[in-house]
Amino acid sequence: MAAGQLPGFLCRAVEGQPVEQPACIFITEVSSCWTIMMRVLTMVLLKERRLYMYVKYCENKPKSEYIVAEYIDYFEVWTA
Repeated sequence: MAAGQLPGFLCRAVEGQPVEQPACIFITEVSSCWTIMMRVLTMVLLKERRLYMYVKYCENKPKSEYIVAEYIDYFEVWTA
């Protein structure tokens, strides 16, 4: 089956009568949405480690801001 082509059974009614053209177009569009969703899911799974690191960064950001605020004098010595 070529890309963008639907299997025959998706464009036929239950009783074997052809479905109207708009229904086939709708099914085609839904099928393409499914394909895009699967690509996004694959990307997320492949990039899971980077996403996990970003989650950890977001979790630790308030802690790091607190430490910097608490010990600002120490950090100013190193930046001067």
